[in-house]
Amino acid sequence: MVRLVLVVCAARALAEYCPPPSAETWMEEMWPWIKDRQIVGLMLPGSHNSGAVKSMSHRGRCGAIYGKFKSDIKAAVGPFLESLVTDTMLQTYYQPWNVNQHLGIYDQLAKEGVRFFHLKFCNFVNENDKMGPFDLNHLYHSHGGYTSMSLASVFDDILRFLDEHPLEFVVVGLNNFWEIDNAPELAASVARHLNSTNVSLVRSQDWSNSLGDLAEENRRLVIFVPESQTEGILPSEQYLIENWDGDEMGSDDFDRVKRYLIQDATTYAQTPRDKFYAFSAHPTVNRVDTVNANIVAKVESVLGFSRDAHALLVRLKDRSEEISKDQSNNKSAVLDAIKDLIPMVKHGRDMAKSASDYATEMHHMVEESEKTIRWACAQEEDILVHTRKVESMCSVLIDQLGEIPEIEVTQTSERNLPSPARSKNTDTLTPDKVFGQSSDPMLDFQLGWFNNSNYFPSFVEEMMENYSSLVLNSISTDFVELSGSFELTMRLQSFCNTTTTTQTTSTAVST
Repeated sequence: MVRLVLVVCAARALAEYCPPPSAETWMEEMWPWIKDRQIVGLMLPGSHNSGAVKSMSHRGRCGAIYGKFKSDIKAAVGPFLESLVTDTMLQTYYQPWNVNQHLGIYDQLAKEGVRFFHLKFCNFVNENDKMGPFDLNHLYHSHGGYTSMSLASVFDDILRFLDEHPLEFVVVGLNNFWEIDNAPELAASVARHLNSTNVSLVRSQDWSNSLGDLAEENRRLVIFVPESQTEGILPSEQYLIENWDGDEMGSDDFDRVKRYLIQDATTYAQTPRDKFYAFSAHPTVNRVDTVNANIVAKVESVLGFSRDAHALLVRLKDRSEEISKDQSNNKSAVLDAIKDLIPMVKHGRDMAKSASDYATEMHHMVEESEKTIRWACAQEEDILVHTRKVESMCSVLIDQLGEIPEIEVTQTSERNLPSPARSKNTDTLTPDKVFGQSSDPMLDFQLGWFNNSNYFPSFVEEMMENYSSLVLNSISTDFVELSGSFELTMRLQSFCNTTTTTQTTSTAVST
C-alpha cells in the first residue's frame, strides 16, 4: 500500500513537472513519440532571418535592396538632412535594425533546438550570373542589403549537425532572394551542391512517409525553393505555407500583430493538410519610418536654430553695413585732414628756411605733424583690417550655416549682438543626436513582444487551447535564445524528458 501511494504521488509530481528534452537532441529523445509522424505532424522551433547576425556587412552589400533602402531613408529625412544619409551613417544607425539573431546556424541547432530556418540571400552578380548556374559560396544571407554568411557555409553547419545527430531533421525555406532571375536553376544549383553529402534530401515521393521511414534512408533534410523542378528540392508553392503581411506585421502594434497571426493560423494551419505551415511569430518595424520618426524632432530643432541663425546673420549684415558706412565717413575725414596738413607742413618748412631763429621750433612742429600723419595712416589701416575681420566673420557664419550638422548656433537676445566670448547656450547637431539608438534596437523591440504576458508565447498557447485542430509546423522568431520558442513547442507537443521520468518513478517505488 505504501509503495502504491508513493507511485501515485510520483506520477502526480511528474504531471506537474515535465522537464523539456535537450535542445541539441530533442528529436532523438522524443523518437518513440515522433517516429510514426509525418513531417507535417511536427512542431519545430524556427528562426526568422536565420543568418541576420551582428557581423552582417563584412561580405559587402547587396545593391539590389541596399540602394532602395538608402533612397527611401533619404526621402524620409527630406532634402534638408539627406546629406547625413551616408554609407557610414547607415552602417552605424541602420544596420543594427537588420539584426535578427545573435547565434550562428550551428549554435541555433545545438543550443536552441531550432529545426526550421528562414533564409534570405543575395546573389553577387560579379561572381554569379543572374540566370545561373549559382555557386553557393557566392550567395550570401542578406537583410536590408547587408550580408553575412554564404549559403554554402549555412549548409555546412546544417550537414555537420545532421551527421553528428542521426535522428534529427532540419527544414530550410529559401524563398527570399535578390539578383536571381531563374528560380528553377537555383533549386538545381542547391541540389548539385548537396549531391555528395552523407545526408539525403526529402523528395516529393517521400513527403507522406513517416519520420521513421525517412530516417532509415537518411533523408533528413527538407528544402523549399519556389518553382523547383529538381528532385529533392520541394517547390514552395506546392508544399509550404508561409504568409507575411508587411502592413500588419510591421505596424508596431502588437495587438494588431497578434490578431493577424491568429487569423492566419486558424485559416491555414487546420489539420488534416499536406502542406508545411510556418507560423511567423516575428513582428517587425518599418525601418525607414523608424529612422524618420527619430529625426522629426531633431529636424524641427535644426529648423529653429536655422531661423535664429538667419535672423542673427541679418542683424550682423545690417550692423556691418553701418560700420562700413561709418568707416567710409571717417576715412574721408582723415583724408581731408591730411590734405589740410600738407600745405601747413610745406609752409612750415619754407618758414624754417627763411627764419633760422625759428628753425628748431619749426622742426619740432614738423616732427609732430609727421607723427599726426602717421597716426592718421595707421587709423586708416586699422579701419581696413577691422572691415576685413567683419566680412570674414560673416563669411564663416554663412559657411557654418551651410554645413549643418557641424554648426554651433548661439541663441541670443534680439537686443544684444553676440560675440564669441559671450556665447554660452549652444547646441551642436550630430548624426548621433539625429539617429541615436541603442546598440541592439531590434532586440529591444522584440523584448516587448516576448516579455508581455499578452503576447508571445502566451497568446499562442491560448490559441492552441481554443483550436485543438491546429498544427504549427514551425514557430519562427527573432533572437531564438530569448523568445522561448523551443520551450513553447515542447509544451505544445507535451514532450518530456523520458530519461528523467523513468529515473524518478523507479526511485519512488523503491522507497
